[in-house]
Amino acid sequence: MFPTISNGASEFGGASSVERLIVSKKVDGVIFPISIVTDELLSRVEDLNLPCVILGHLDGIGAEINWIDINNVQAGRRAVKMLLQKGYKKIAFISDGDKDIFNQDRIIGYRRELAANGISFSDRYIIHGIPTVESGMESVLSLVNGENPPDAVICSDDRLALGALRAAQKIGLSVPDVFGIFSFDNTPLTEFAETSITSTDVDTYELGIQAAEILMNQIENPQASLRQVLLSTKIIERESTARK
Repeated sequence: MFPTISNGASEFGGASSVERLIVSKKVDGVIFPISIVTDELLSRVEDLNLPCVILGHLDGIGAEINWIDINNVQAGRRAVKMLLQKGYKKIAFISDGDKDIFNQDRIIGYRRELAANGISFSDRYIIHGIPTVESGMESVLSLVNGENPPDAVICSDDRLALGALRAAQKIGLSVPDVFGIFSFDNTPLTEFAETSITSTDVDTYELGIQAAEILMNQIENPQASLRQVLLSTKIIERESTARK
């Protein structure tokens, strides 16, 4: 039994390498990321009746295929909820791009939690940058120097969050007393920053385990029901939101 995991990276042939594996029939199942999913690839999988699991999801992918993903809508809501509980009132969101589904879902959650608390949404409070420290700095400086500046920011990438922290330090904005910073992914950047940064922990290890379990079950039991799973996240609270 040979399930295969592929990330579809270009150095390994990209999506075409996955298609070659599928067509060769040398594997019993495959796990691949949403980033390489196409209608053609799904058609190949369906035609060959090959068990597979997608890491991630799209609105167009429904009950006809297995997928597993992080519940990013929930994560976005939890980030806003925690900041509101800490007393922050005007919360901005800096993403590392508006194309990725996970960023779109986090912003959906962000907006839903604001609405649930009767807080008006402002387009100016959402900035789409790139995943660099410099982009995080530029975004925060733009926000705080504009009209009605926010008192907290959620960053979809830890490099953006580190940039946000450095911007606050540059202009003398006290973190967390005056300005709160919240991030995602919980990499060492957040833990070891000069002011440690509160972050959502995404359990990619558990994601992999469950993806493998779903695939093995589908291989061993071809008639088993297909599964779509959203994994919850947890918040690791640190200094950047620890208001006194």
